[in-house]
This record gives sequence, C-alpha cells and structure tokens, in this order.
Amino acid sequence: MRTGGEFAEVFVEDRRGISALFDDGRVEELTSGRDRGAGVRVVVGDTTGFAHTADLSRTGLRAAAQMI
Repeated sequence: MRTGGEFAEVFVEDRRGISALFDDGRVEELTSGRDRGAGVRVVVGDTTGFAHTADLSRTGLRAAAQMI
C-alpha cells in the first residue's frame, strides 16, 4: 500500500428499516430510517487504526483512510 499499511479493509453498511407501534389494535406510530456508512481499518506492524465515515464516495472513503 502506498502509505505503508500492511493490511486494510473496508466494512460498508446500508440498512433500511420500518417500525410500527400498535396500541389496542391501532397504529400509533410509524417510523422509517436508513443507517449508512463505512469503517476503514489499517494495520501497520503491531498498530491498528480505525476510522469511519457516512460518505461512501471514493473521496469520502479515501479521506477516512487518510485520517488513520
């Protein structure tokens, strides 16, 4: 790797969910959401660094890796 890392990996998550709250058979609340992001781990010798970002673009992932 160009910056001297011996090992690197990227974990990406893009999860959507919907929740409904019922009371006495009636819908009281509906919610939906989306969790999205990536974690970058780099190992150099005995040291491991980790960074995360919500920006899944190439630029965003590169910026996260450079923070380590």
